[in-house]
Amino acid sequence: MHSPTPSSRPRRAARPALVPLPALVLPALLALALAALAAGCKDGAPAQGGAPRPVTVAVAQAQARDVPLELRAVGTVQSLASVAVTPRTGGMIVAQHVADGQLVAEGQPLFQIDPRPVQARLREARAQLARDLAALEQARRDMQRQQDLVTQAAVSQEQFERARTEEDSLSATVEMNRAAIERIELELEYTDVRAPISGQAGKVLVQRGTVVEADKGTLLLINQVSPIAVDFAVPEQHLPAVRQRLLQGQAQVLAAPTGDPGPAEAGTLAAMDNAVDKATGTIGLRAVFANPAGRLWPGQFTRTTLVLGVLPQAVVVPSAAVSVGIDGPYCYVVADGVAQLRPVELGPVLDGETVVTSGVAPGETVVTQGQIRLKPGTPVSPAPAGQS
Repeated sequence: MHSPTPSSRPRRAARPALVPLPALVLPALLALALAALAAGCKDGAPAQGGAPRPVTVAVAQAQARDVPLELRAVGTVQSLASVAVTPRTGGMIVAQHVADGQLVAEGQPLFQIDPRPVQARLREARAQLARDLAALEQARRDMQRQQDLVTQAAVSQEQFERARTEEDSLSATVEMNRAAIERIELELEYTDVRAPISGQAGKVLVQRGTVVEADKGTLLLINQVSPIAVDFAVPEQHLPAVRQRLLQGQAQVLAAPTGDPGPAEAGTLAAMDNAVDKATGTIGLRAVFANPAGRLWPGQFTRTTLVLGVLPQAVVVPSAAVSVGIDGPYCYVVADGVAQLRPVELGPVLDGETVVTSGVAPGETVVTQGQIRLKPGTPVSPAPAGQS
């Protein structure tokens, strides 16, 4: 009986290679340990002994100070008067006394229209008046004689009436001549074109030698620049306060020209539109500025501030300290090292600060960053702003 050869012996099934335990388990265990360690070190999580760790937050102190009540808007500079200079009489322009962009004063000569044709008509009208005055004097003497004769029955009443009618007709003619002279004298005055208002001249549209017609065409446009107006609009919810200040005549308006680094110009609220704009929900306002240096220019945009008054010793906190929840606005106040949730009532918001009318007292510490990690009673650790 032959023993089986090695090649004929039955083969055992191949077992899978076994990976050492540390190669798979240790990394997973290490990751779980690190996660647990990190969770245990989070702000507010219980540390060893069960005490929660303080949450690092940024804080600021509530302050009490006088706060100006201001409404800010974008304004547009408008000229209070803009006049297109038009010739009142026709003729050739024989002199030009104004240049483009010149600052002119009311009554200053701008152009001279040839006065000679008008002067000739004036001399003619005066001669006609002298002739008719002489005829009127003669008619008056004739009527006086007719009146004397009619009392003596030397002439008929009809002849006397004709003499009186002639005297009345010549008297009316004299009055008409005098009116014609006044009209021509006024036309002669119009040949000297003068500035109707003080202001800034625009581009001169006609030059010497141009023939113009009466009441046709524009010679020059003048915009008044001192004083000047700024038009702007504010939300309609401020209408009662604006009306009150307007009636008192004490509303100050500041306007800073776009691109001008200098201080804002100070003016006074002068007028308000008679209706709220339904499309925008705003009310239009106009302020007037003396503008002695001409910093405000027609058509320019300005940063406009309407000062309605001052809130004396109002409590002010950074606007970042105010949050809004289901029950309304609130702040977290730090007291005895823990966070307290305080419902608050708010006033105006100015330059990143909010007036708190109730809920926070002056000097109390409010949380400005990190509120999302807080709940009432959470221990906190104050840190400089931006490092929470």
